[in-house]
Amino acid sequence: MNLKIKEYKNSIDEVTKSKIISLLREENSDSILAKLSSDNIDSFIEILVRSNKLNLFTCELNNEVIGYATFANKPSFLVSEFYEIKYKIFLNLLINFHFLTILNLLISIVRVDIILLNKTNKQLLESNFNLNLLAIKKKYQSKGIGKLFLEEILKKIKAQNLILYITCETYDDRALDFYIKKCNFEKIGIKLRFFKNLHVLSKKIN
Repeated sequence: MNLKIKEYKNSIDEVTKSKIISLLREENSDSILAKLSSDNIDSFIEILVRSNKLNLFTCELNNEVIGYATFANKPSFLVSEFYEIKYKIFLNLLINFHFLTILNLLISIVRVDIILLNKTNKQLLESNFNLNLLAIKKKYQSKGIGKLFLEEILKKIKAQNLILYITCETYDDRALDFYIKKCNFEKIGIKLRFFKNLHVLSKKIN
């Protein structure tokens, strides 16, 4: 399979951004990011590629962007790195009556959402790389592409960083099955959300 994995640093072209936004809305519709306007998601992606604490990867097949993934060196950077657009995000959510999303964002910022994790798993989650979002275009799912994409990204991250674990969260039962059965993640707890909690998973990579 002639897959091309690309990491974006410092800049990204408008066509690729547009394709990522479409994938985000189609495949990560439950995420907070998918509730934002295209302009705000555009700003998010620009900050993402400029940051040395965040990572953006795409997966291409025959010159078509069919997947993307975002990582943070630590989950806390998903808040601190986007400080400059926090008011734009809250205003956007407020104007569009996404009150539940605002509530979930606030409990995440103040870390109330991790109260059900034990001390060891809290430390594991907060001190390791976090896979924030991962998506593969629907018609390419269940073909082994998502697993291969993630494996190739982890190779790149391992080569550049001394980390022991990767963590991720998901609402979706199908995604949970993918991470556990296909990628050997282990469920370590849940994060509180209204009205559907997030499964929290980890994988030892070193």
